[in-house]
Amino acid sequence: MQPAQLAPQGWFGNLIGSVAQPLGSTIGGWLGNAGVGSTIGNVAGQLGRMLPFSADPVTAAYAQQAQMQQQAQQLQQLQQLQQ
Repeated sequence: MQPAQLAPQGWFGNLIGSVAQPLGSTIGGWLGNAGVGSTIGNVAGQLGRMLPFSADPVTAAYAQQAQMQQQAQQLQQLQQLQQ
């Protein structure tokens, strides 16, 4: 089984990612420390790019079904080797 991986998830996540750093810097500047605000915005932007706004549930269901079939085949092969 492969471990789960994060991947960029579409235009809305990219929008959040591109706006978060400058927005964090601006808010940090208002509060007296633009550097900390920029750093927080940068982290938030990177996380924003990973949000699943364009995840397709139908494709995910097909992928899950294919993975389950593959695991069933592997289990069957192991059982045949044990006999």
